[in-house]
Amino acid sequence: MYWYINFVIFIFVFSLNINIIDSSPSVPSGLSKKAERSYERAMRNIQDEKVRIQKELDEIELNRKNFEQESNKVQGLVDNDDLIRFNVRGRTIVTRRKTLLKVPNSTLAKSFDGSSEPLLYPNSDGTYFLDYNPVIFTRLLDQLRMFKPNKTILFSPPLSSTLIKPYNRMLEEFGLPLPKQSPNDIISLNVGG
Repeated sequence: MYWYINFVIFIFVFSLNINIIDSSPSVPSGLSKKAERSYERAMRNIQDEKVRIQKELDEIELNRKNFEQESNKVQGLVDNDDLIRFNVRGRTIVTRRKTLLKVPNSTLAKSFDGSSEPLLYPNSDGTYFLDYNPVIFTRLLDQLRMFKPNKTILFSPPLSSTLIKPYNRMLEEFGLPLPKQSPNDIISLNVGG
C-alpha cells in the first residue's frame, strides 16, 4: 500500500510540474467572441482541476504521514525479546520474536515485525496455530537461532527423506530460501524392498 501511495504522489506531482499550460494564460488573438469564452472557460476548468488535484495530493500526503506515524507506533510496541507461542499440531513451541525476524522481508518476519499487516493471527489463547510437523518447525527455529547478522542464510534439510518435502514447502510458505542441493547430501536408498 505504501509504495502505491508514493507512486500516485509521484505521478500527480510530475504532471503538475509540466508546464503545458501557462498559469496566467492570455487568450490567443484572432478568436471569435464565442471561441474566446470557450477558451476562458476551458482555462478556468483546467485551473479548477489543478486546485482539486493539489487538494487530493495534500490529502494523500497527510494519509501517508499518518500511516507512517501509526506504523512507527506499532513497531515501538513490538519488543524483539517478546516470547511468541505456537501451537504446532498440538505441541506448544515458544521462541523469541527476534528469532522469527532473522530473515528480513520474509513472510515469517513480516508476520511478527509489526510493520505490516500480519499474515498469521493468534488464537483466543494468544498462540499461533501452525499445521506443520513439529519436528520440521523446531528444526527451522534452531537454524534461525544460529544465523548471524550479515551472513549468508543457508537452510539445511532434515536428515529424514520423508521430511524434506514438507520442510521445503514450509520454507516456501514462510518466504524463506530453500536449501541448496550439494553432492555431499545424504541419500536414503531402500534396496530390495
